[in-house]
Amino acid sequence: MTVGPIRNLGANGARPTRAPRGAGFALPAHGGPADAAEVAAPSQAGLGGLLGLQEQPEPPESRSRRQVRATLHELAGLQAELLGGAIDPGRLHRLLALTEAEATHAPPALQPLLAEVRLRARVELARRKPRTDV
Repeated sequence: MTVGPIRNLGANGARPTRAPRGAGFALPAHGGPADAAEVAAPSQAGLGGLLGLQEQPEPPESRSRRQVRATLHELAGLQAELLGGAIDPGRLHRLLALTEAEATHAPPALQPLLAEVRLRARVELARRKPRTDV
């Protein structure tokens, strides 16, 4: 099987045109300090909308996702530290706090994933627990 040359074709099948040499990005000539001030100043409606969004409670699904991501991040960091030969005790404390955190009301689709990630974190913590039965 032979493969022909790869060609860069546009959406309509024609070759895209190239800009002449020396042509590049340029700012419009009419943009001055007054234009920049208008863009930088937030409108009252925009600011009120942002504040309103911040006051809304976070949906349980996004809290669950954030908790899963944080736990996976700590587990990945623990794995890297194990490969490096030194474990940060702070990471173990953060991982413990994540596993002991109150279970959020996760949607049914996320509950199995959250349970599996928590179980994995608990196993890793149990493996790193200091032994007192010497």
